[in-house]
Amino acid sequence: MFCRPTRPSAASAQVMQCAHGIGGLVCLSDSLESGTLEPTIDLRALLVEREDCDAGTVAKLREGLAQGGNQFRSLREVSDLLRKKLDSASPATAKKWQLKLGIVSFFLGHMRQAVELLQ
Repeated sequence: MFCRPTRPSAASAQVMQCAHGIGGLVCLSDSLESGTLEPTIDLRALLVEREDCDAGTVAKLREGLAQGGNQFRSLREVSDLLRKKLDSASPATAKKWQLKLGIVSFFLGHMRQAVELLQ
């Protein structure tokens, strides 16, 4: 069965709003079809742009990944950014980037790399 594309109507359009949340930038996707408001956690803002990394950060990361969609792709991109930050960081800030990269590696399923980074 083939589906042919139809012109988007106002009822099926998605409205994007962005607001600053506790875990970084939170984008709110309001689907007019379902009438629900789904907050999407910006993983890049959560892990790269924020300085701190604590249990709340890990909880927000877990919530963001549970949202599905493109969140795992975003996490892979964040992993690449964190690797670059770690490679160019001074020894004083390298521990912070190493911790974040270890946590991201764990959630991506790279257990050996996560163990090495979190030791």
